[in-house]
Amino acid sequence: MKKTIYFAVLLLIIIVASVIYTAVTGKPSKNSRNENPVAEPENNQTQSDKIDINTGKGIVAVNNIQKNPVEKIAFDGSVVFAKSDNYAMSYYPPDQGFIVTIENPNLDLARSQAEDEFIKLLGVDKEQACLLKVTLNVPFGVSEKAAGQNYGLSFCPNGKPFPQN
Repeated sequence: MKKTIYFAVLLLIIIVASVIYTAVTGKPSKNSRNENPVAEPENNQTQSDKIDINTGKGIVAVNNIQKNPVEKIAFDGSVVFAKSDNYAMSYYPPDQGFIVTIENPNLDLARSQAEDEFIKLLGVDKEQACLLKVTLNVPFGVSEKAAGQNYGLSFCPNGKPFPQN
């Protein structure tokens, strides 16, 4: 009977220690079983040469801009993949979207350079680029008049011109 009580107390101590460890570190111990694991980003895509982007109108294979990013933004694989004085470009895997931010008051020049670099870095043509989810924006500090809108890529059907000065 004493052995059963000792065993039960020891088991209870192990369970309590596991719960405390999980609560403190946020990680389950190696001995615990997690029936509902949190999905972590798949690393296999960050190592391949191409990334498949589901556009809703089919798959577009783009060069893997996550492989050598300028800056990693978040644990989900989000990256800044191009940056210059004229623009910055980011990719967000959760929604497979791209953001191109114009950072030069000469908006048309910066947009032209950004769009050329976008196509080159992704390894797509203009038609494929138009299938992708791309937000092209201008921060308030660059142009108060142009800020707050998605201009899209200029060569795409949803592309909008910048406002005239």
